[in-house]
Amino acid sequence: MVVTMKLAEILKETAGLDTNEKVILAGRVFGVAFQEMQTQRPRVPGQADAALKNFDTLRTALAVCVSSGCFMPALMLTYAGMDIAGAMYAPTEEYKASGAKFREWVARFILPSLNNQVSAQELYAARCGMLHVYSSSSTASPTAPVGREISYVGYTLEKELCIASLQAMTVSGQRADLSGFVVLSIQELVVAFDAGWLQMLHEVLTDSTKRPLFERHCAEQFNHVSMPIDPAAS
Repeated sequence: MVVTMKLAEILKETAGLDTNEKVILAGRVFGVAFQEMQTQRPRVPGQADAALKNFDTLRTALAVCVSSGCFMPALMLTYAGMDIAGAMYAPTEEYKASGAKFREWVARFILPSLNNQVSAQELYAARCGMLHVYSSSSTASPTAPVGREISYVGYTLEKELCIASLQAMTVSGQRADLSGFVVLSIQELVVAFDAGWLQMLHEVLTDSTKRPLFERHCAEQFNHVSMPIDPAAS
């Protein structure tokens, strides 16, 4: 059985630290988190395990980014990770990401952890804005309207204060219309992604009908090769 790493606890502890403390902690988090991630998931043979190691490094980088206050890189890694996970999980032979696969994976593995505060399409629009133009906004299409735009805060403990501040805003003496916005913390989004990945991993590795295709998708990813060093060349 897959055991969830203590990413949620790590991020909760770092929320109240100052910048220098976060940078120091991030260096310590990297080695510890990476080792924990590898020991807390099942091993799979060959190339499939190399693909899971790729995700171990991605999740480690997320822990380091959020712990050190690098929130925009954390968002980019999170949305890219959802894209990759959606392609890995999809019941199609072709290993390729798509909006439909992203939304299906998010609806199954992310939205419940976020208490359905947002829709799969709203997250997909946020993903497009962040990865393509480093923005929270995205262009709607006739077949896939954007919905609400996501506004972010770094840590969950800042979320209620942010919402209260937005609700108190006035424009020309009038309350601002916030119906087109929803506030998420990057911390809660990262934690939801981490939990969703582990839930998916447990599902596919314990389901004999899903595992073969999942492992074939894994084989499409980068592999890690250790190159021997020729002493004569140095």
